[in-house]
Amino acid sequence: MSHPKNRRERFEVGNKKGKKRVGDMFPSDLYENEEKRLELVEQHSKVLRNTGKPCSCFMCGNPRKHFSEKTMQEKKFEERMDRE
Repeated sequence: MSHPKNRRERFEVGNKKGKKRVGDMFPSDLYENEEKRLELVEQHSKVLRNTGKPCSCFMCGNPRKHFSEKTMQEKKFEERMDRE
């Protein structure tokens, strides 16, 4: 598949990615009402269209935000600065 050329193509590619990312989040055997399951899949695929994670909890989110950790780039920079 080539690179999307316009806004509509980018939107369609994003929707496909979102639906693919939803994947096994809503297995059909857990839901009695198929319409409700499809509604949830559609809703979450829109959220996951632009982001890779469904939420921003401490397990899925940014470690800098939740644990005040530094990024690898910042750690390497500080290490270089300490050596000099």
